[in-house]
This record gives sequence, structure tokens and C-alpha cells, in this order.
Amino acid sequence: MTYYQMYRNTTLGEALQKTLDDLIHEQMISPQLALKVLTIYDKAINKALAQRAKNKMYFKAEKLRAYRHCDNVWTFLMERVDFRDSVSGQVARVKFVACDGSAKMAMAYMMYRETTLGTALSRTLDEFVEEGLIPRQLAMKVLTTFDKNINKALAFRAKNKVHFKAEKLLTYRYCDNVWTFVMDGVEFRDVHRSIDSTIEKLVHPYFLAHLPLKTRVALL
Repeated sequence: MTYYQMYRNTTLGEALQKTLDDLIHEQMISPQLALKVLTIYDKAINKALAQRAKNKMYFKAEKLRAYRHCDNVWTFLMERVDFRDSVSGQVARVKFVACDGSAKMAMAYMMYRETTLGTALSRTLDEFVEEGLIPRQLAMKVLTTFDKNINKALAFRAKNKVHFKAEKLLTYRYCDNVWTFVMDGVEFRDVHRSIDSTIEKLVHPYFLAHLPLKTRVALL
């Protein structure tokens, strides 16, 4: 499965390619070495996702309120969601009044170092150092340049505020430094809302790894 093809167009993938372009421009690495970095990185991504993305979830919802698409991940806002999962719980009421994605953006790269993509990049550079293809100093230079490009990309992209509230928090999960909340009775305001009408019935029998990764869903 070519998972890496999806990640090449994400914020992280574009930051990595820009990092390599910057290093080529500074004549610190050759174009051939940059291509080899991407090739090994692609293999590391395939290996990491083959190990991690094996969960399956069954769920259904009565209404689809809105949806959006960002970094090849579809997000669906639904009402009255029923599902089966290994983690479940219920809270009588929860209310979020603001979510500011631009907070503490100066240290944003630290969050991405621990994700599947970040660990795959670190593993790729470690393999290059062990094989004697690049010195340790150059590997650190790649990471430093990558961190700067991540900060720059996120400072440009993550500036939207979403105000919302929900009647119930049904369950939540945490993966790759991203919190996912499954809520009932959600009301929100968002300038990038993709659809205003509702769908009476929506049923998805499979979730996550049993769908192509380009259709991976995050429930809020």
C-alpha cells in the first residue's frame, strides 16, 4: 500500500520537501541524496502506518451537519452518533467556547516530532547516519530546517478560530498528539464550513484502516 502518496501533500510532507530543497540550494546535500531521503522516508511511513493503522470502528449517525477536508483528512460533523469502540464513556454535558489553533505556535514543531511522520523522519535520518551517508551534524541541520518550515507552514495555515458547544461528550481518543472528541448536539460557527444543509441518515460500516487512508475520518 502506498500510504506515503497521501502524506507527500500534507503540511509535514511539504515541509520536508521544502527542507530538502533548501539544503540543495545551500549545497549541503546533492539532489540524489535528497531523493534517497524521500525514498527511505516513504518506506518508513509505509512501515509505521502498517503497524499503527489497524483499528476498526463501526458507527452510524442520524444527521451529517457539515464536513471539511484538510491535509487529506476528511472531518465530518454529525449528530446522534452510535458506534462500537474499545474506549467508551459518557458525560452529561460539555461546552467549548473557543479553540485557537494559533496559540503557542512558536513551539509547534515539538508536537510533530512525536507523530508518525516525525518519528519516521527521525528514523530515516538515523539510518543515513548509521550507513555513513550523512554526518550527524547534517542530520541535525535537516531537523532544524524542518522545524522552521513546520512553524512557518502552521503559522500560515492554523489561524482559524472555531467557536462551538455540545450537549454531550460521548467519547474521546488521543493519537499522534491529536485529540478526537465524539460529541452529541454540536453547535458551532466556522468560516470554512463546507455545507449548511443536513443529511437525514448516514451509515459507515467501516472506519480507519479498513478504508483507504485518503478517506480516513475524524469525528468531532
